[in-house]
Amino acid sequence: MLVHAVILYSMLIACGVLFIWLVRRHDLLPREPWLAIISAGIFGALTMWLSGRFQNAVIPAVYRLNEADLTTLQYAALAGLTEEISKLAAVGILFILFRSHFNEAVDGLMYGSLVGLGAAVEESIAFFMHQRLEPFPLTEPVRLFGHLVMGGITCAGVGAVAARWRRGWLLVPVMWAAGAGVHTVWDVIAFSASEATREPEGVRPWHTALSIAIMFIGYLIYRGAVEVAVRHDRRQAA
Repeated sequence: MLVHAVILYSMLIACGVLFIWLVRRHDLLPREPWLAIISAGIFGALTMWLSGRFQNAVIPAVYRLNEADLTTLQYAALAGLTEEISKLAAVGILFILFRSHFNEAVDGLMYGSLVGLGAAVEESIAFFMHQRLEPFPLTEPVRLFGHLVMGGITCAGVGAVAARWRRGWLLVPVMWAAGAGVHTVWDVIAFSASEATREPEGVRPWHTALSIAIMFIGYLIYRGAVEVAVRHDRRQAA
């Protein structure tokens, strides 16, 4: 378990540094208003809370229908799909409310990341209240960075619509599917690793390997989306 944590968090720190470098490198302008930035975090937390209420209603209903608990994959898919829909909805609201500022391709990624951060904070608070844990368990960096990255991927397509790309609306479901897919796979691995901690063998090597792999894949998708969006915005500004 200790080796798994050390390797996983080393990879997490490396990815976090790369994300910060990526944003600082481009130093995108014009600056977004603070009201929009704060609203993104609030809307992310609110829609995440609604997603949690929906999940809490669906899980018992499915249990009564099937007379059996959900599988790990079903739990992961429910979380991945509903939580990424909630992030996309939050960014959609921001797109409507702050249309004059939401006008670059990269804005979808930026606001999606901020919404993801708000969602992660809400989930952390809910988890602490339910489990009554001590502050800042080891899972929190993963939760924060994971939701930030997945939110950016999920909402990247909204930026294409904002920048008026030809058929840019097609990217909205495509990027949502990419974000939800990364989220679901990550949760399958995380749930499986959590269950393994209660077994004699503990966390397996494949848990660590796949955790690193999906984290790196998420980074590559996020980085690729940022670079494509920034390249388009710079051409438009030239």
